[in-house]
Amino acid sequence: MDQATAIRHAVLGLGKSRRWAARNFNVARGTVDNYVEATVVPRKRKASPRESPKTTAAAAALARLVEVTAVSRKQQLTAQRAWELLKQEGVDISCVKEIVAARRRAAAEVFVSADVQAR
Repeated sequence: MDQATAIRHAVLGLGKSRRWAARNFNVARGTVDNYVEATVVPRKRKASPRESPKTTAAAAALARLVEVTAVSRKQQLTAQRAWELLKQEGVDISCVKEIVAARRRAAAEVFVSADVQAR
């Protein structure tokens, strides 16, 4: 039984007070009111994204490849070239572009403007 149904049953079916339900179910009284009056339907929580074993293995292989082929900024390893090199190594991947894009987003520098005046 989900929490909203349990709260509704406790208050409406068993005659418990809303304050009792809020305390025992560890929710706010307003939430209990919403559940009892059925104005709010509780939403399902989205599951957290799971790691793919192939993607994890590919990311590790790509990181190893980037360390081996580390050169100057102008001669960086492109996603296409990385895919070709990993294919030669026998790594079964098709998501190199996504992994490279995620690595670039993670490594991106964040700048904060210093010209904000204190008031």
